[in-house]
Amino acid sequence: MKLSRKYFTFDYNETDAKYIEDLANYLEKAAQRIIDFFEIKHLTQPVYFKFWDSIKDFKKYLIDTDKGYESWVVGHTSGTDHRIDALSLKARQSVPYHRKDAEKDLFEMVVHEFVHMCYYQYVGYKDNLLYIQEGLAVYLSNQYSDAKFPLSCSLEDLLNETQVDYSNYRLIFNHIFKTHDKGYILKLAKDKQFATQETPKIANQLLS
Repeated sequence: MKLSRKYFTFDYNETDAKYIEDLANYLEKAAQRIIDFFEIKHLTQPVYFKFWDSIKDFKKYLIDTDKGYESWVVGHTSGTDHRIDALSLKARQSVPYHRKDAEKDLFEMVVHEFVHMCYYQYVGYKDNLLYIQEGLAVYLSNQYSDAKFPLSCSLEDLLNETQVDYSNYRLIFNHIFKTHDKGYILKLAKDKQFATQETPKIANQLLS
């Protein structure tokens, strides 16, 4: 089954039907805000979302297409393919760390992956520090809004691109958005050398 809007198409299953219209409305509202943030005039093409109701099939697809798979993964963005793969809510609830997830968690994750897609287009598919990429996606999708200090990561984690708890990304970008203007944030996003240079300053303000 498929549902299309201006910026995306959902390829979904019967298990998604009860919330798919609400999800489309939620993403459609967020999508324009995110596109405007990155100052993208238009997406190269609409994003294709594939929802999987089988963890086994989701895992096989990611492995077979060399996209990588970890047991905790519930969504994956492929910028060059303009494609996002995600587990349906029912399948998602069978994944460790996601057993208590509700529709809200799925909706925010879908927006998170859409942020990645817009980010990739904005930066021209260039690499950057992991915490910059994930921090923007977490902040702009409003995930982990209840995150509380202290951080559970180090400066070395941020510079070495160690995967850390996503609540750290939210706390870091709460601080960045509060203390810097949009121009600074977009430069962090686009310029890895600048981001690497600024990271010790950012970390020092939060870890001291």
